[in-house]
Amino acid sequence: MKMKAQLPFATRKARQLSVLCAEMHFILKSLSSMQPVCGLRTSDDDGHESSDPISTFQSSEDILNWIGSQVDETNTFSICVSRTDLYNRGMQQWQRQKKTSPKCRLKVTFFAEAGIDTGALTKEFLTEMLVEIEKRLFVEGPDKKGKNPVYCLNSLDCNYFRTAGEVMAASLAQGGPCPNFLREWCFSYLFSGDSDSIQVSASDVTDLELLQLIVKINTANDDNISDLIGDVVTCGYTGIVFVDKRDSIISKQFYHKSRIS
Repeated sequence: MKMKAQLPFATRKARQLSVLCAEMHFILKSLSSMQPVCGLRTSDDDGHESSDPISTFQSSEDILNWIGSQVDETNTFSICVSRTDLYNRGMQQWQRQKKTSPKCRLKVTFFAEAGIDTGALTKEFLTEMLVEIEKRLFVEGPDKKGKNPVYCLNSLDCNYFRTAGEVMAASLAQGGPCPNFLREWCFSYLFSGDSDSIQVSASDVTDLELLQLIVKINTANDDNISDLIGDVVTCGYTGIVFVDKRDSIISKQFYHKSRIS
């Protein structure tokens, strides 16, 4: 993992963020073939444009249209929710639907309401769900440059972060809003699943404890680095704890924890 000068030390809470993002990684899995370099048109070696449609995207609209074409129209993913408790009911109903996949066409009904979902109810449901997901499962940093997954063991235990990833993927594919509230590192991890290429800085940390640990790690010297051995070992680092190993300590323990789920 590439680290900026003040990469946060992965304590239990940093590890939790990695797990949360791993759970949400279904957004990539459900659209597994969506891995082109967006906005670029590639050519074959002979100079001709590639016939592969994935390599010819020219805009975000092209990408969304292509994602939409991957929806399974032969089956439906049916959800029945209450407007008075849409988030909790929506999460529960989404998880209980075992017979089909969220890759299928979503069909939504609201309790005590007549009507057939021709697309409007689905869009309304996805819009409201993303609003609630942003509000309940993410927290914004002081720089107002996007949000991190919130530290919530209950939501993790309930698989709400995985379900949130599925809802995001369905929203992108079926005409709902885009989840445009994520911090850059979070989006990059969701898209690539590759923690090695992601850069995380102190500004990405919303937890005071982590910020304090950043200071301790970055200001440690030969005399007091041993005071941090307990934190280092707890976070999975097994190498020699020396000042000149600071970058390795931070990088490898973060990498180690990002692989735990």
